[in-house]
Amino acid sequence: MAVKTAYLSQLGRSYKVSDHFTLGEIASKDGADKVLYDTELLAMWEEGREMLGGDGRCTVSVNSWYRTPAHNRAQGGASNSQHIYGTAADMVVYQNGKNRK
Repeated sequence: MAVKTAYLSQLGRSYKVSDHFTLGEIASKDGADKVLYDTELLAMWEEGREMLGGDGRCTVSVNSWYRTPAHNRAQGGASNSQHIYGTAADMVVYQNGKNRK
């Protein structure tokens, strides 16, 4: 596990942390500047995206990745949630425009 720290104010929301994910997508939804993300988790989602249909039939949308402790509490998250460490991600996968359940 390799958790990186980045700042929206320095890199911008559109900064690409990987081929398909931006810093803004993985940032806490409460507007915090600081963002934590696990590079291994990021690599796993990149690989998963390719396996699910990297040819464009499939899109992956981030519901929640990093959460500040305050935002995590507001969302009803567990006090030791992996989101506050940047080591968890909730995603929605769409194939041909439809949610894959």
